[in-house]
Amino acid sequence: MRRSVLTLAACSTLTFGIVPAIAANGSLEVPVKESEAIDAPVTEKLKLYSASKALVIGIDNYTGSGFLAGDRWPKLSKGIEDAVEVAKSLEAKGFTVTLLKDLGSEAMKSAMEDFFIREGADPEARLLIWFAGHGHTIGGEGYLVPADAPVPTKDDVGFRRKALSLRRFGEFMRGANAKHVLAVFDSCFAGTIFDVARSLPPRAITRATNLKVRQFVSAGDADQTVSDNGRFRRIFLDALDGKEPAADPNGDGFITGSELGLFLSDKITNLSEKGQTPRYGKLNAEGYDRGDFVLEKGRLEAPKPADPVPPEPEAASKGAPSTAEDISGAERAWAFVQSSDDIAVLEEYRREFGTRSKFYDSMAASRIAKLKAPVQTAVVVAPPPAPPPIPKPAEPTVGVYPPALKPGQTFRDCYSDDPVQNRICPEMVVVPAGEFTMGSPVDEEGRDKDEGPQRIVKIAKPFAVGKFEVTFAEWDACVLAGGCKHKPETDWGRERQPVMRVSWDDTKEYTAWLSTKTGKTYRLLTEAEWEYVARAGTISPFSTGKTITPDQANFKGTNTYGGSSTGQYRRKTVVVGSFNPNAFGVYDMHGNVGEWVEDCYADSYKTAPSDGSAVTFSDCSSRVLRGGSWYYSPAYHRSANRDWGNPTNRDSGTGFRVARTLAP
Repeated sequence: MRRSVLTLAACSTLTFGIVPAIAANGSLEVPVKESEAIDAPVTEKLKLYSASKALVIGIDNYTGSGFLAGDRWPKLSKGIEDAVEVAKSLEAKGFTVTLLKDLGSEAMKSAMEDFFIREGADPEARLLIWFAGHGHTIGGEGYLVPADAPVPTKDDVGFRRKALSLRRFGEFMRGANAKHVLAVFDSCFAGTIFDVARSLPPRAITRATNLKVRQFVSAGDADQTVSDNGRFRRIFLDALDGKEPAADPNGDGFITGSELGLFLSDKITNLSEKGQTPRYGKLNAEGYDRGDFVLEKGRLEAPKPADPVPPEPEAASKGAPSTAEDISGAERAWAFVQSSDDIAVLEEYRREFGTRSKFYDSMAASRIAKLKAPVQTAVVVAPPPAPPPIPKPAEPTVGVYPPALKPGQTFRDCYSDDPVQNRICPEMVVVPAGEFTMGSPVDEEGRDKDEGPQRIVKIAKPFAVGKFEVTFAEWDACVLAGGCKHKPETDWGRERQPVMRVSWDDTKEYTAWLSTKTGKTYRLLTEAEWEYVARAGTISPFSTGKTITPDQANFKGTNTYGGSSTGQYRRKTVVVGSFNPNAFGVYDMHGNVGEWVEDCYADSYKTAPSDGSAVTFSDCSSRVLRGGSWYYSPAYHRSANRDWGNPTNRDSGTGFRVARTLAP
């Protein structure tokens, strides 16, 4: 165990100046050998990266507690100091660094999500994450511990809700479009999303190095104690500065992620007399385990900061920041807090940056005022025009639903001639009873082991399912009525855009409110029901067949599956019903937003029921998500693909659809 608690995130952005020797934009060029042979010739110079971004987190002040006073994580003395030193070193090597301190649960998850999506949008970039804080392992699952997490031995449920699981961290890694990602955890834990390396690193940089990869190095294994004395950080930086020849065994002047992991593992294990054994490896996911992160060796001194740039008279009159340094720090920090619903976080931002930037201070003040203002009416914003080549969105059904509901028929449980009121209740479609084979065959491309064993599932009775994912208009109606407390923000329009940034817990408020309003039983789909609807009678990877294209669903169209061609990557959600429905008349089962279902996550179907009911158990720290999202590759949109998340997680790629039990 080692390192993490503070509800309020005290965050700051470190800006030291970029090193021209590397390139002002953090790009890196490397010599590429013909093969890994020692005497292989260099065949070309390759621009490996176009940009270098780092997120550095240090936590010292743990405030979370258990049921009893005094039951809390021990405070640390070196977490923040280590983070600051790492940030300085990375900045001197050309990285654009964001430094965050003493993050609570919501702030840490939001920072991770924003970093991977925003900074990871460039497919030619490299991302490095450094985390110094407590880590913990429960039942083989590793967790990063935020400042406000309780001790799991005293409050296990509270801990799982607050901590960031490595499975969730792996989702963030996969969601980034960046070429290479390296996570260095100055913590101890174990987990199943990474394959621990069991072979020597490649002996040279070759074309294979350029392939996509997600790598990690941890300071120790599960249940070990990592010394809070800065040793791991010092050795890590010594390796990067060229003071440790063993970190560059082939002497080519570069240190790969694999070389770094092997060196740190050997060095720390020896120094600690096997009391602390660092682990390293790659993400256990196809397509993310082939390349190798590359760092340049040798200390590069950061240049002296440029003289402050005074604002132009016109800008100054508008309250703009007064120096280039202020602009950089305030702007980067604002990117992480601008969508926050936590007034305390925004007020902390104003205390930290308000005197540096009148412009961003006024933005924060405006955001706080908006959050404090009582909600009077639902926000209705016209969605932006759908970008080509998206077909014209399907039009909702109008008219009173038929009294005898049969498979294929659509209806609403609350209907009004008023078009605004008509948007309150989701449009439903009746799905027939039937049976299907759940899971994927062992030879299906992109298959994960949790998609089996395959089994026959019987859906005994027809039920109704949302024709579309729940929209912002439908969610806002719940907020306006007082049934839903959380009102997610979006820059992509509301109305018929799918609601996103809602947690599993949030969805339960919505279904309870809708059930009360209509007098009918609304709920989430079970995982078996979801796959039954997604397949709609098919046995192929997708309801569209063996492949899927961006003309059929909204996903990361720059990646392919099953020989399909590349297409548009829209980088955001689209209006529901923008593509053709499946055979059951249901839209967007593949892509757009991932959909929460009722089930607790289990890593196998060995004990799953065959009647279509949900898998539940008392200690349910992860709920299942299905359908992929707008930022995932096509393999994650297969009908059988499974994902999961903490019930409190809110993500720009996560929404839901509803089901309704039909009367006998």
